[in-house]
Amino acid sequence: MEPKLAQQLNAKPWAVVERSLLQEEREKLIKTIAQQAKQQITPVEEDNLWQVVSGVSSRSAGYNLELRAVWQGPRARPQEYSLSKNCQIIQVPATTNSPNTQPGQPPTFISRFECEPVRGWGIDEPIIANDSFIQ
Repeated sequence: MEPKLAQQLNAKPWAVVERSLLQEEREKLIKTIAQQAKQQITPVEEDNLWQVVSGVSSRSAGYNLELRAVWQGPRARPQEYSLSKNCQIIQVPATTNSPNTQPGQPPTFISRFECEPVRGWGIDEPIIANDSFIQ
């Protein structure tokens, strides 16, 4: 999903990106990208047991976008199983070398989109920390 999100949110006009992060627009974007991602992999019965959710919070120069894939199927433990990926979307000045740019004209801003590695269920640490097979 990250490459598809980057296509939609990286190096785009800042106003367009901010609009895309509004709850209703973001939910449509995430749903569309999740469907596209599922079409690129071999389907399995458990596909419908995953729910992709997102949240946005403000930061000084932009936004944090949290993506979570939450397992809704059976589990051995009561806690939620999920994978998460945090992405930062920041506002940066567009570098324009256009001859039409007037001196003293205010800069236009675009987005820069970067994500951290996936964290969560079995990635950060083994589910059974003392299992001798894992060590």
